[in-house]
Amino acid sequence: MDRLTFNATFIETGTESYRLARSKVQVKGGAVEHPVSCANRGHGTIFAEMSRQQGAQMQYIVHEDPVGRAESNYIAQADLAPFDLDGQIEQLCLLPEEDGTYGVACIPFMTYGLALGDRVRLSPESRVVEVVRASGHRVLRTLLRPSADAERLGRSIKLIKNSIKESGLLSEWHGERFVAIDVPPGADMSLLFALLQREVDEAGAYWEWADAMPFSTTRS
Repeated sequence: MDRLTFNATFIETGTESYRLARSKVQVKGGAVEHPVSCANRGHGTIFAEMSRQQGAQMQYIVHEDPVGRAESNYIAQADLAPFDLDGQIEQLCLLPEEDGTYGVACIPFMTYGLALGDRVRLSPESRVVEVVRASGHRVLRTLLRPSADAERLGRSIKLIKNSIKESGLLSEWHGERFVAIDVPPGADMSLLFALLQREVDEAGAYWEWADAMPFSTTRS
């Protein structure tokens, strides 16, 4: 499935997930208006780029400051192999529910088809095996490219953090260049979209929606 196209804006897919593409888009009232379709132009996922930059040595992805941190958090794992990230595991912060399910209490960095507040079921080995109820939230992920211009990169990071805050959104950072942003239903994303589009155009940033693929425990 097409998950990410570099160097432009959005296209609409069959899963109502928007991706970067060469076509322009209009943003009005926080929603994407009149997205255009675009052919697959041959590209990889945002995490393929991360693995390339890091030498594909990352094994465990952890949440050092989960947005839903509580005294009763439970840590479970999501196998990333179904998303072509072999040998990598994301450790997710959860909240136990009375019915035996768990609520996602972090903003997933690499697991597809999962968002803050989703209810999940675990295996006896504490692996996420099923999404039993979706919260309606989405996850927008952005990866900034390394830059020899440290001052510009620093400005970009600051602007993105300020935009997230001004938009009233929650976020978690994995390192200084990768951020996962929680997007609740009805959120006005126009300010953040405009800023991220500039990063794509001027600095070759990458971004995608986490629901570009459904959650799965098996490779398609």
